[in-house]
Amino acid sequence: MVKANSSLVLGVEVGGGGQVGHVGLWLLGRFADRLRVGEVLSEAFGSSGVVHDRGRLLVHLMLVLAGGGEACTDIGVLRSQRRLFGDVASAPTLYRTLTQADEGVVEVLGAAMARVRERVWADFPVGGTVVLDIDSSVHELHSENKQGAAPTYDRRYGFNPLYCFADWTGEPLSARLRRGDAAPSKVSDLVEVLDAAIAALPERMRVGHLPGDDPELVAYPVRVRADSAAGPAFAIECRRRNVGFSFVAKRSDGIAEALSHIALDDPRWEPALPQPKTTPPNTPKAGNEANSNQTEGREPEPRAHVIELSDHVKAYKWPKEGLRLIIRREPKHPGARSSLFDSERYRYWGHWTDTTADAPESDRDMRAHARVETHIA
Repeated sequence: MVKANSSLVLGVEVGGGGQVGHVGLWLLGRFADRLRVGEVLSEAFGSSGVVHDRGRLLVHLMLVLAGGGEACTDIGVLRSQRRLFGDVASAPTLYRTLTQADEGVVEVLGAAMARVRERVWADFPVGGTVVLDIDSSVHELHSENKQGAAPTYDRRYGFNPLYCFADWTGEPLSARLRRGDAAPSKVSDLVEVLDAAIAALPERMRVGHLPGDDPELVAYPVRVRADSAAGPAFAIECRRRNVGFSFVAKRSDGIAEALSHIALDDPRWEPALPQPKTTPPNTPKAGNEANSNQTEGREPEPRAHVIELSDHVKAYKWPKEGLRLIIRREPKHPGARSSLFDSERYRYWGHWTDTTADAPESDRDMRAHARVETHIA
């Protein structure tokens, strides 16, 4: 086993007049070493015949990125603190490592990190639902010479990568770098990111989630949350992988017509639920869904309400079995975003899902998808 430690073992003393920079990155490096990240990556990448172990170099690269680095030359920050990080490779060595790697090395390294995640996720509840959040983000550039950069939908210039995060930990499981003008609803991109995220999960959680797998093989349910860029075609691909879905609903004539027939005081409107405050919001539920029988934290919001309109809307292209449409309304406020239904009093928002949780719980779970913005930031 290669000892690809990224940081030196040091003691910490309080007092004295000396100052040491980047101790925070040193602590992060020690954490990676305790997880044996460098050793696992070294075995996967192959480090024979090189001066700088490739696993240790990749961990140093992670530290550079965590510290806000944007280019290979930023590894000089670690080289300036050899007392903390030991022998650090040069920027040219890092550049060659990234540009001369064999084809398919990203998949190999991803599989290696999945083995590390197997240990980190050891306390994930048995049978708990793995919730994945997919979203894109505009990364603006100030140069037109970057390969693959293009004008974006919001009239900026740069890239529009697609990410998939694990809601339980907030860690990115997969990403796809895309041009700035990439179509947000391109199904092949969504499928690629989903498959890569599933491949990054611990092995016991991947079982049953390959295309065409027998649903009986699933030990850990997986569900994807996404905004309205994910539509019926992607929902069908999720079903092929025995993956549940919760997607923001787009405005449509069918939804607007259904809402026009629902009275404001219809008894089917239920008080919405707030996000839990006392327990971690990303604690996975046992079983296939958000626990519809949960009583803790179900104090209703006084102003927002939800209703299920599954039987009132025709969904021609969506998977038919188990499909539900959950609508949320809240009093309209100045500057409110677009609504599913024109109204002077309320803003309407909704999502398509195949969960079996009740409408308030499903609404609360879907609104938690907003955490993906924090993960991206």
